[in-house]
Amino acid sequence: MKLASIRRALRATAIAAGIAMTATMTATTAQAAIITVSDTLSGDSASVQQFDSSLGTLDFVQIQYDLRVNLISYFRNTSTTPGTTTLAPNNLYLNGPGPSLSGGGLPDQYLTAQAFGGDFAIQPALTFGSTTVPRTTTLDFGYDYQITRDSRGITVGSSAYFAFDKNLFVGPGTFDFDFETTLDSPLTYTGFQPYLSAGPPWVSGTMTVTYNYTEAVVAAIPAPAALPVFAAGLAAFGLLRRRARV
Repeated sequence: MKLASIRRALRATAIAAGIAMTATMTATTAQAAIITVSDTLSGDSASVQQFDSSLGTLDFVQIQYDLRVNLISYFRNTSTTPGTTTLAPNNLYLNGPGPSLSGGGLPDQYLTAQAFGGDFAIQPALTFGSTTVPRTTTLDFGYDYQITRDSRGITVGSSAYFAFDKNLFVGPGTFDFDFETTLDSPLTYTGFQPYLSAGPPWVSGTMTVTYNYTEAVVAAIPAPAALPVFAAGLAAFGLLRRRARV
């Protein structure tokens, strides 16, 4: 074999061994990471992608409820005289998946409610010269539900409340949030009556889930096995360079 060919072969061996040694000596440090997924409610439901466990170790999960419970009645007054309507006392409930005080899963349960009822003024019709234009009064009994829940719960002293199992969100599929809105009883008005109610109560908004995890790390392989090859390659390559100069 010619001297030039030997030199090229040894150089390739030394470079390959050096790359192997560098790769085996490089260790990757575990990093904290975050993935956020969300879905806008369709009907009374939302679905979010579960956490892919191949990405690393799931540390904790945060659920953000950004919802609006809706209940609307419309009144139309064709008279120029104001009106009054009285609504019997009632409660508007939001039910859905959420952590319990004592922790555990995310069972379907009562989340919140708002009381409403009483007397309401109905605006008179508008007049423009000899023309009377009916006027619409909107009564909106809806409310917002905005809260963030953490799988680690709320710590008070040595106890954690409202914790939930983070592993509910691990898998290849989706986690589904299904909500329900209810009333104590149907709306009952006395006096001025609505001409339209926007159906039964309903919920709208967005559900957001944040996955806090530690990225998966490939363990580093010790380098000493590559060192002899690397050293031998460098030594031989250097010797040949010296002989070539001579």
